[in-house]
Order: sequence, then structure tokens, then C-alpha cells
Amino acid sequence: MPSLIRNANMTINAGEGAIKTANQMYWFNTTITLNSSNVFYINGQTQQSESIINIATCDKGTISSSTADLILGADNDFGGFKFQEGSTLNITSNGHNVNIGGFFVDSEGTSFNINIYNLTDFTLKIGSLDNIATEVDGDGFLRTREGFMVSSDEFFLDYAYLVKADDGGYWVNVTSAVPEPAECAMILGALACALAFAKRRIGK
Repeated sequence: MPSLIRNANMTINAGEGAIKTANQMYWFNTTITLNSSNVFYINGQTQQSESIINIATCDKGTISSSTADLILGADNDFGGFKFQEGSTLNITSNGHNVNIGGFFVDSEGTSFNINIYNLTDFTLKIGSLDNIATEVDGDGFLRTREGFMVSSDEFFLDYAYLVKADDGGYWVNVTSAVPEPAECAMILGALACALAFAKRRIGK
């Protein structure tokens, strides 16, 4: 029997690995406030970073779409989230460090929605872009397309910027990528030259 959290509003303060199940887990029309790290060990896994949570309902063997809200009060690592057609996952990250292995579907072309609120740049990372529609914008930045929204205290976007992480995966950001170190050096060099020129003019 699958583990189904249904029509619930739960606040979890339990320690790491406190919630274990040998079965799959489904979140159906549920709000989870997670105030501790890596609580869920699912489908026999021994780490939350290897556990996949289904954003769906499973009723008498029939699986259908769901909406789930995940509110974070601590850093967390997830193996991933699996979606049914039309499912939505809302994550309020609150500036915590979040690693998500990936977003999964049963069949190619499945449409789902991800909304990330109160996001701080370079805190939420996904391991794979599989099943996420992406594009390169006119300024050369990689970003998500439809079905993926992010917001912070200052911005609300119907897409997210994606920045390749040095150790693999992609940062999900609400602002465009920072300049590379070489670009920063060029900018600082140009600024230094401008300041030196200005000083010479003042000294004349």
C-alpha cells in the first residue's frame, strides 16, 4: 500500500529519517511545513536525497493530479518529485539551501507546474533539467519556460534563471547570472582605468 498524505496541513519538527516507509509516498492537496532536515526516507531508501515524492493522489489504484505546498524552515535534500499530468508543487524556500535531484514523470510530455516562493539566489539547486522546458533568452541567459515560476521579496517572474553549478546541476535563481570571474576582472580593470584617468584630470 502506498503512503498517502491527503488533504492535510502538517508541521514537521522531527529529526532526520524520522518518517520511514517501504512504499511510495503521495502528497495530495496537502501543505507540509518542514522545520527540520531530511525527514523522509521513502520506498526503502536510507536518505531523503534518494527519496522521490509523488505529487499525485493514488485512490483505489487510480493515480491523478494533485497540488502540494512545501514550506521550508530548514535546509533539505530531495531525491526528486514525480508529477502526474496537471499536478502543481509550490515550494516556499525561505532562503534555505535546497537540493533536488530532479523532476520526474511517467510519460514524456507530461505537463506540470512548479512555483518557488521567497527564493534567494544560489540556494536552490536541481541535479537535472530533464522534463523542464528551457530556452536561452535574448541576453544569452538560460532560463525555464512555461510551468516554472519563481519569486523573491523583490521580483516575481513566470520563469527562472538557470546557472550551471561548478559541482554539477543547476542553480535556480530569480535574477540573471552573475558575471564569470574573467568578466569580473575585465569590469574591475576598466573601472580602475576610469578612476586613474579621472584622478589625472583632477590633478591637472
